[in-house]
Amino acid sequence: MAANDLSETGFITTVGPTKFEDMLKAASDHAWRADALLRVKLISNEETGILGNLKREEDKLYVAGHGRQGEDGITSKTGSEEKGWEVAWSKDIAKQLAQGGLDKSFSDIRVTSCFSADARIPKSFAPKDLKAASETKTTSFLFFEVEREQSFAQSLANDLRKAGFEQPEVSGYHGLGKVFSGDTHQYRALGEADGAETVRSSSVREVFIPV
Repeated sequence: MAANDLSETGFITTVGPTKFEDMLKAASDHAWRADALLRVKLISNEETGILGNLKREEDKLYVAGHGRQGEDGITSKTGSEEKGWEVAWSKDIAKQLAQGGLDKSFSDIRVTSCFSADARIPKSFAPKDLKAASETKTTSFLFFEVEREQSFAQSLANDLRKAGFEQPEVSGYHGLGKVFSGDTHQYRALGEADGAETVRSSSVREVFIPV
């Protein structure tokens, strides 16, 4: 507006009312995220040893990052072309939690990443489609497994067991986790387009145990 000496009305006329509404929505979303980040209190486990204070059946541990269906790693950015992009593999997260002092009896770990419960993208939020999306599939050749297709939550559950955790239960969530709302609840979606099907995150949470 400043660069072209436009009033608000002139700006709307230039970009079109639909684009203008999209820009307002994007600005609102960014403001919501910025406010949330400002209120986050960062605590270093190296400095406080907070992981060792978490209690089974009292606390929940959330793991966050960008995820994709069927991947055994989550990332710090949405794409490798972005500065600061790193991958946190499930086996490394399990080792970090074990070495960081988390009690080996701790069980309630939840992964908020996109498609963390999915080996494949669900066709819908119907129970049968979610079951099909989360099911682990393996391909074998001459009795040897050559490929495994499973959700990140399942990978993490398996690796936590290998790291010495007794009965890890890893919750994954179906669908995309990029849905913002005016209430205090978290939502999931099956696509980024306007009008995509959305549901409460709690209704599409699935618990995975080591296999």
